[in-house]
This record gives sequence, C-alpha cells and structure tokens, in this order.
Amino acid sequence: MRLEPGKTIVIGDLTLIMIEQLSMTASDASHGLWVNARKEPYALVIQDGQGLRALDMQGNDLPIDSLSTQSMELASIFNQ
Repeated sequence: MRLEPGKTIVIGDLTLIMIEQLSMTASDASHGLWVNARKEPYALVIQDGQGLRALDMQGNDLPIDSLSTQSMELASIFNQ
C-alpha cells in the first residue's frame, strides 16, 4: 500500500487535497504472471484559516502525522 496526493482544489484561501491509496499485488504461476493494482480515495486534507486537518472517507478526524509518516511526498506537502 502506498499513499500519494491526488487532485488539489484551491478556492480562495481553502485548499482541498485528496489522498489516494495505491495497492498492488503480483503473483507468478507456471503459465504466466498476473498483476493487480487498485487506486481509491483514502483521506481528504483541508487547509484553511483554521490550519491543516484531515478526514478519512467516513468523515472522521485523521491525524496529519499518520499521513506524513506513511509518505515522504505527503510530508513535504504538509510542511509547506
């Protein structure tokens, strides 16, 4: 599993960043190789006048630190 930033939407001083989860599996067999990849929404990061916060796909608060530790790319975005 890998987390990565998706589309960013900016409206005035409100920034919304969709965080996507990429899952990949692969297996080989005597007759070939198969690969399966799935990309789905994982969280929504909101940056506004109140600061930076994240919500999971059920609308529950999600600690920004938990996202930052899973991806250096996300950590660099959050530290801007």
